[in-house]
Amino acid sequence: MPRRWRLLAAALALSVAAAPATGESDFEAWAERFAADWMRLSPKLATRDQYFDGEEQAALDHRLTPLSDAKRA
Repeated sequence: MPRRWRLLAAALALSVAAAPATGESDFEAWAERFAADWMRLSPKLATRDQYFDGEEQAALDHRLTPLSDAKRA
């Protein structure tokens, strides 16, 4: 299974596990949690989009290696 699909499955599993037994009226809250879980599994995407605010975004940003000229060499 490609990595992206494994990440999607993991994000879905996290969201379903964290979701209370609710009706369809809570779909928006579930979708927000799912999107946040997905972004947490992909620091590169979260950094590119600056999806989170504050400390959580800073922590994801610091997980990436800077693309400097020295690193490229």
